[in-house]
Amino acid sequence: MSELTDAEKTALESMSDTEKKAFFETKRTEEKAKMEARDAVMDKLLNYETLSDADKAIVEEIKADRVKQKAQRLKMEEARTLMEKERNGETLTSDEQVKLTELKASMPQRGGR
Repeated sequence: MSELTDAEKTALESMSDTEKKAFFETKRTEEKAKMEARDAVMDKLLNYETLSDADKAIVEEIKADRVKQKAQRLKMEEARTLMEKERNGETLTSDEQVKLTELKASMPQRGGR
């Protein structure tokens, strides 16, 4: 599911459990529709079909998401390399320590850690 906006996070704080359930059901439905639209565009591309303007807009969204994903993977790999170095008892340079701290702060936290 896509990330919540700050406005959505704020709105959630004042919602009842029933309202939250309806909110997330709507978000799931929207996300499913978005994925189905992306699949349809990919099918058109693979079949060399002509794309509508709406399809072209979806292609641009896909491209933008791929750029974000690639950047995130690079950050994660860089952090992984620095953490492994640290775990192996190697001393990080001050620049590496600063970079690791920045990377950790910029990455989403996973549950249980």
